[in-house]
Amino acid sequence: MKNRDPIKILNKSHYDKIEEILSFDRNLSGHACILFGVTSDYRVKNEINRVLKDRMSPDHSFFILDISGYERENYQKILNEIIDKNSGKKSFFVIDGLDMLIKRDGGDGNKPDILVFLNYNREFFRDNQIHILFWIREESESLLFDESPDLWAFRNSVFHFDAAPPAILSYEEHLRRIGLPFSMSDDREEIEIKIKAKKNLLKKYERYAPEDRETIRNLLEDLAGLYLQISIYNEAKRMAERALKIEETPHSLNILAVIYFSIGDFENSMKYLKRALNLSQKQSSKFGEAVALMGMGFVCNEDKHGPDVAIDYFKRASKIFKEVDRRDMEAITIGCIGGIYLKKGDPDKALNLYEKALEINKEIGNRIGEADQMGNIGILYRDKGDFDIALDYHQKALEINKEIGDEKGEAYQLEKIGILYREKGDFDIALDYHQKALEINRETGNRDWEAHQLGNIGILYRKKGDFDIALDYHQKALEINKERGDRIGEAGQLGNIGILYREKGDFDIALDYHNKALEINKEIGRRLAEADQLNKIGDTYSKKGDVDKALDYHNKALEINKEIGSRLGEADQLNKIGEIYSNIGDVDKALDYYKSALEINMEIGSGSGESLSLLGIVSLYMKKGDIENALKYIEKLRDTYKRYNYPMKNELEEYYEQIKQEKDK
Repeated sequence: MKNRDPIKILNKSHYDKIEEILSFDRNLSGHACILFGVTSDYRVKNEINRVLKDRMSPDHSFFILDISGYERENYQKILNEIIDKNSGKKSFFVIDGLDMLIKRDGGDGNKPDILVFLNYNREFFRDNQIHILFWIREESESLLFDESPDLWAFRNSVFHFDAAPPAILSYEEHLRRIGLPFSMSDDREEIEIKIKAKKNLLKKYERYAPEDRETIRNLLEDLAGLYLQISIYNEAKRMAERALKIEETPHSLNILAVIYFSIGDFENSMKYLKRALNLSQKQSSKFGEAVALMGMGFVCNEDKHGPDVAIDYFKRASKIFKEVDRRDMEAITIGCIGGIYLKKGDPDKALNLYEKALEINKEIGNRIGEADQMGNIGILYRDKGDFDIALDYHQKALEINKEIGDEKGEAYQLEKIGILYREKGDFDIALDYHQKALEINRETGNRDWEAHQLGNIGILYRKKGDFDIALDYHQKALEINKERGDRIGEAGQLGNIGILYREKGDFDIALDYHNKALEINKEIGRRLAEADQLNKIGDTYSKKGDVDKALDYHNKALEINKEIGSRLGEADQLNKIGEIYSNIGDVDKALDYYKSALEINMEIGSGSGESLSLLGIVSLYMKKGDIENALKYIEKLRDTYKRYNYPMKNELEEYYEQIKQEKDK
């Protein structure tokens, strides 16, 4: 068996700051050295403690003091212990547990006694030439500023340490895994608390220490990242742009790239990724270079550049991640390439890549990544129609999630198993799995994912034809989204309710819900989602029989997809418009639209879109009585089914035989 290397928790930025801490310790011999380390990731903190101990000068003693268990009346013992251990030695102290005391002492709006105590005894550290690093969480930094102003004034430096990479932290969508050095938390309330604390701290730095531009920039970047996590894109963009004015960093450029990606503006996303790439190359940051290339892969997979260009970017990123020993990120990029090949209709190549990514994750002991790739393989087999094999992989992924206590991953796999049974038509079994996922989301207090799961259950009941029950679930999800200020979730549920009413035949009510969803997407700047709602409004007008309005809305959706470079969306709208012209008997116009859609679908490797375009073209040539071209295109359609490993439908074969017979007459 191969030895399993530990997953890399720290990045280059972490190590640079560790060297700064060690430099302070060396250069301030004979003087006090008061440092603060700020992070909310206990793994980063523990790993930094380990590295500091390993790299500390041999003539120094290294002590970690956990003060979380001290009572108010015994705070003096903290100083006594420091004096005892420092006696006659060169010592470096790390203080852990300060946040616990701040939280305990500061209940009911009281001033935290521990901060008052430390502030009163600030000269103890100076007079005894203590070298000390206090670990605090982000939300405690502002309190130190307020309640220990004199101790804070004595500080030599404050070091903000980013959380561990998202691939290690938790199971996240690949979209959100482009290497941004901030954690992706599920807890919206926790994020909002952090935003409040950081905004408060930012005001203080801007007022009392405006010359500390680096800290101000870091706070702005952190705020941009936090706003991005809860999808408040305008504020995220504003903070990142302010940070960029102070100093251009790959971090702020990457955040802006993700913001624009999230709202479907692929052109601007690529612009910022290119700037991040150039800057990383100038700074000789191989990891930063790989992160930017990875981001470009995501963008190109969605925009006009197409999947082949995306694969090239992912390959370049993967190679660099391997060079810098970031095997976890290497595995992610390989998995992304696999996803593109699956989309292009090459499941064998996709499977090979997923298995390669799976093997890397096993080698480095990344159980979350292991479960991730097993889930991907499950989705692949589901798409092929091999439901039993798909189920086996999802069950294996689920077992890993349970073993490592990854409740979010567990809920995710339960959801995927639910979707699998839904596609098999086993609605009751599907419902059971979605309910289990919902239960975990509720137990863990994950309100955003609770709403997401309620929406999934609503979709399931809609497919069963139980519209009233479906509506109830969508309304419950909508209520949570509104309560938590989740505008994206709110728009999504409004759209789901719109679809439900459209399927019931209540077109005016459906339009009302889709228009509400459209307005929200316009307000928050999500252009791709805006195009999607325009598309759904167009579909509703088609069902209603209002051809002119249907065309108007599909053309509006088409224009947005063109503007933001979404080739898949563009092809979808061309197919929709072709279908409308076919229905009203304008065969030549319909053919033009279907053929334009076919060209794009073949270019980007969309098997489902290609099939729809070809089927529309065959139908139109049959209407024209052009049997030769009808036969030509239905043969192309059969080839498409074979190329993408789609099961050949009886209706398609019967249609094919019918056209052949027509030609032979």
